[in-house]
Amino acid sequence: MVKRTVLSEQAAYLRDGTAIYERSFAIIRAEADLSRFSAEEADVAVRMIHACGAVEAAQHIVFGPDLVAAARRKLERKRCDLVVANDVTRAGAGFDGDTNAVSFVWPGGEVEELPLASKREVAERLLDRVEKLREAQR
Repeated sequence: MVKRTVLSEQAAYLRDGTAIYERSFAIIRAEADLSRFSAEEADVAVRMIHACGAVEAAQHIVFGPDLVAAARRKLERKRCDLVVANDVTRAGAGFDGDTNAVSFVWPGGEVEELPLASKREVAERLLDRVEKLREAQR
C-alpha cells in the first residue's frame, strides 16, 4: 500500500507545473554558483539555467548595467528597425508574472517606455508598431 501511495504522489507531482518549477529552481540554487549575482540577477540566471538545463551555464551569464543603452547598441550593430527591451528584473514583470515592462528602442535614439502591461497588451502594441514600420517601408 505504501508503494502505491508513493507512486500516486509522484504522478501528482508530475502534473503540478508549479511544484516542478519550485523543485527545479531549488536544485539549481543548490548546485549553481550564483554568488556573484544580485538577488534580481540570480532570479533571472536561475530561469536561464532552468531553460538550458545546465548549471554550469551560470559561469557564462553576464548582466549589463543599462538595459536601454544595451538595446541602442544592438539596434545600431544589427541595423534593426526596432529593439524591444524587456526588463525582467522589474517587480511584477517577466517570467513569473502575467505582465512585462518593455521599452521600444528606435533608431535615432527615441525610447518609448510602456507602463507595466499584460503580455497580451505588449504583444498587441508591438504588432501595431511593426505594422506601422511595414507601411512606412512600402
